[in-house]
Amino acid sequence: MMEILLYDEIVQGTAAALIDELKTADDVTIRINSSGGDVFEALAVYNYLAGKKVEVVIDGICASAATIVAMAGARIIMHPSALMMIHSPQVMLFDRYDAKDLETLKTTLDKVVASIVAIYQKRVPGYEMPDKEQWLSAAEAKDLGFVDEVIQTSPQMQMILTGGKVKKFAAQVTNKIDKTILDNINSGAGKVQGAIHIKDKNQKVQMLADFLRRNYNVR
Repeated sequence: MMEILLYDEIVQGTAAALIDELKTADDVTIRINSSGGDVFEALAVYNYLAGKKVEVVIDGICASAATIVAMAGARIIMHPSALMMIHSPQVMLFDRYDAKDLETLKTTLDKVVASIVAIYQKRVPGYEMPDKEQWLSAAEAKDLGFVDEVIQTSPQMQMILTGGKVKKFAAQVTNKIDKTILDNINSGAGKVQGAIHIKDKNQKVQMLADFLRRNYNVR
């Protein structure tokens, strides 16, 4: 069995690189610690893996487009301290657009949403894309049906990961990140960089993971 690490952002070229590694493998284990990225690259990986026997192990963050890759697993295993995050696909605009352009963009995004939801529904019948980010602990992901097994952990760690505390952690770190971004914008020199990072969900997710590890010893 071949083991592949998806431990980075999914960017243009990710699908080609992974597929090149997997050409000679029939049985594959994919370990995920990724904040997501390019949805079309993720869809390409998912569709390629459909013809193989795949086991997925979620080691840390499995967010955004990375959840699409995860759904390729015939069996999905998640560490108890890992997190899953699902949200509707997004686009960042830097040009001028009229109403028809925006309507076309909305139509395209709706089609992307339908494509992703169809993948999720293979595991969770009736699932609909959430209106806002949906943060799931390993236990919650298993209860919904996204995960087959949660690796056993100590009772103490289980207490940390239940009772909605993960979502409170996410809110805390998001507020801290937003404050840092505003500080960067107000500093003048960081104005452009800060403005870009306001929309950088991947950075927020990674900082969330760092926050959990640093403050709550979640590994």
